[in-house]
Amino acid sequence: MMMMMMCTLKQRHSVLAWLVLAAFCQRESVAFVPRAVEMRRPFLPLQMSTAVPNFNGVEVAKTGGQGAVSTAQRAVDQNLSLGAPRGRPTGGHFLTKGGVQVTANVKPLEFSKSLNPGTSESAIEHLIDQLDSHRGVLLTSSYEFPGRYARWSLGFVDPPVEVSGKSDKCTIRALNERGKILLPAIEKAMQTLKEQGILSDVTVFQESTTSNGEAPSTVKIDVTVVPPPEVGTFNEEERSRQPSLFSVVRSLVDLFGYQNGDGQLGLYGAFGYDLTFAFESINLAQARDPEQRDILLYLPDSVYVIDADKRDAWHVSYDFCVSQKSTQGMPRDGAADAFQKFQEGQPFSDRDTPKGEFALSVEKAKREFAVGNLFEAVLSQTFREKLSDDTPPSKIFRRLRKRNPSPYGFFINLGE
Repeated sequence: MMMMMMCTLKQRHSVLAWLVLAAFCQRESVAFVPRAVEMRRPFLPLQMSTAVPNFNGVEVAKTGGQGAVSTAQRAVDQNLSLGAPRGRPTGGHFLTKGGVQVTANVKPLEFSKSLNPGTSESAIEHLIDQLDSHRGVLLTSSYEFPGRYARWSLGFVDPPVEVSGKSDKCTIRALNERGKILLPAIEKAMQTLKEQGILSDVTVFQESTTSNGEAPSTVKIDVTVVPPPEVGTFNEEERSRQPSLFSVVRSLVDLFGYQNGDGQLGLYGAFGYDLTFAFESINLAQARDPEQRDILLYLPDSVYVIDADKRDAWHVSYDFCVSQKSTQGMPRDGAADAFQKFQEGQPFSDRDTPKGEFALSVEKAKREFAVGNLFEAVLSQTFREKLSDDTPPSKIFRRLRKRNPSPYGFFINLGE
């Protein structure tokens, strides 16, 4: 399955709809996740005005004719980032909060629109090609949105570890030999969650055979989250801290987080809308695809970063050491699953909503707004097209990037 900016190609299953970057901050470990429970605000009367704001107005800094300070630079001056990197890291050796040794090697790239090897543009375009058949993530900004989004890009393929889950079940899987080095540390973190009463079960799967006579390596860990306590038994401010898949994510962030790091090592992927039900239990009215996942995150070990504002670019590669076993020298590879065109003869529908039904839903929502039953509604419908060998996801992503540029574009291979 692929996820793309402004659009999604659905090959088999429904889409994980929320993009998440759970970054390990330079000063402390923090997971940035969408708040599932919206805080209600008191009603305030609207002040109507006929004046039209100048949305194109740019604040020009009074710096003797030097021009406007960019949003990214202003954020740096205020110790904020708008998501963009604060600057090229230097790399080094680090010890994470969970006791994992990390070595970060930083290699500069030439910031250039040229497609010559070693340039930032070449790195991004190569990632786009690889995402047709390899798991990975590309986050890219086509332009800067003043005050909200800085212009930068980050991407990787062939991550060593995948985290996926649905409802109260979560699977942490090694995607290559490098991932197998990391799983013992992750297993220890999951066992700690079980001792804390957050997980009810931790099941470890190992290789059936080994080629070198060594002890079998762990290849997968399945965990089950305990049922959350009944609503009313905890403060509202603690709702998002109740046992859920987010508990697993927070544990992994703490495991791999380290101080004064490069700011790029983290969990990248997608959260599904149904994660809301981990905090707000309601009766479901719509049928769910049993194969749909609520969460899919990757832990990369090789990240490309392009900072268009500072006209800088670099590549960070990570090596890990767990229990005296290191990933140093091991290949950074992953399984290739080539894009498959639509197979004729399979059931196909070009939309999930009968023609005219969406318009009726809009009219109904407007009536509900008028009487105060709704203050927000998210209505959607999905359109589908058959893809051929000539229309891989990368081609469609490039077309979207050109025709409909976005300050927060993304292209993700979810491994399906």
